[in-house]
Amino acid sequence: MAQPLGHDVEFRDILGGKMLTPQQVARRLEVDLETLRRWARQGKGPPFVLVAPSTKRYPEDGLLGWMHDHLRPQVEVRAS
Repeated sequence: MAQPLGHDVEFRDILGGKMLTPQQVARRLEVDLETLRRWARQGKGPPFVLVAPSTKRYPEDGLLGWMHDHLRPQVEVRAS
């Protein structure tokens, strides 16, 4: 008989991958943790899941998609 899945496994199955803590996401984006929190409050940051009232987890695939969506082309500055 199959064993029941834990919450972490269920989240991975549903969201398709690894779940990251806010600290891990802030490090990857090279931003302060408070910046990431502010973005979350403003609805501007990467997608997250509330696993408890004050506990956020960020699906790694969602973070990568958000980063891709926010890429800006590099503009070459020419001397005049």
